[in-house]
Amino acid sequence: MTEFYSFGRGAVPPPSDDANWVNILVEDFDDGYGSFNGAPGYDVIYKNTAFDRNGLIRIQDGRGTNVTTGDKSSISAVNIPLHTFHSKFRIIFSFYAIFDADDRFCLDYSVGGGITWIEQKCWRGHEDFPNNMWVDDFQYEFWTSNTDKLSIRLRCAADSNFDDIYIDKVNLQGWTNTPFSVFPLFN
Repeated sequence: MTEFYSFGRGAVPPPSDDANWVNILVEDFDDGYGSFNGAPGYDVIYKNTAFDRNGLIRIQDGRGTNVTTGDKSSISAVNIPLHTFHSKFRIIFSFYAIFDADDRFCLDYSVGGGITWIEQKCWRGHEDFPNNMWVDDFQYEFWTSNTDKLSIRLRCAADSNFDDIYIDKVNLQGWTNTPFSVFPLFN
């Protein structure tokens, strides 16, 4: 049976067609960075509490960062081993952004054990998500080449130290064609 995690208050169970999604990485940051790495220094720090939540990672600034120079203002989980090959993924996360309208928050990935980041998606503050409030269960699906190892990175691409994004929960899932709850019986 696939185990699901709900992020946020009042979350509802996933619809039954979600049986094809399997959890690959679940991180709540309650005890630090967990499965993620952050660039040491002021741009990425662990926070015990902020905005009525416990266990958060704060990423800020990002001046001049792009997909190739984004390590300074990002957190990443590198070479996540997959128990089966996947090419379709879903990331579900909770965050709180203090952004200007032109600031961006990005998801990058790398496959096959290398660290050549590919910018998958960037969201703009005020346009793609609300500012100064928690966004729970934010979901995004993406496809890669079929791989047995995946690295993901959440990157702040903003323009000042006053632009912050707080990450509370991250769940990375992979799509499988056969849900774990359905197995043929052999006699």
